[in-house]
Amino acid sequence: MGRIMCSSHGTTGIVHVSSDIVAGIRIGQPALQIFQYDIDWLGDGRVSVSYFVSKDYANRVGLPEPAGALFDTEFEEKYATVCDALAAVCDKCFNEYLHKMA
Repeated sequence: MGRIMCSSHGTTGIVHVSSDIVAGIRIGQPALQIFQYDIDWLGDGRVSVSYFVSKDYANRVGLPEPAGALFDTEFEEKYATVCDALAAVCDKCFNEYLHKMA
């Protein structure tokens, strides 16, 4: 797991999120409805990659809800596109964002 330097929390873990979540964290916006995608790229039953995107972002880029995710070629291409656009944020800032009242 990578590390990031946060101005509020010091050195912390990293969470990968969509740009609209980053904006919400920065301006103190209440948390959006968020999907967590846990991906087993190697097919060994263990999560290789986890990231978070808002429901609106997932709909905009055509990702299915996590429970309905089928790993076909089209699905992998969408994930690759999304992964290229994710931003790394402090895990503690993200946790605080998730626990804000909507």
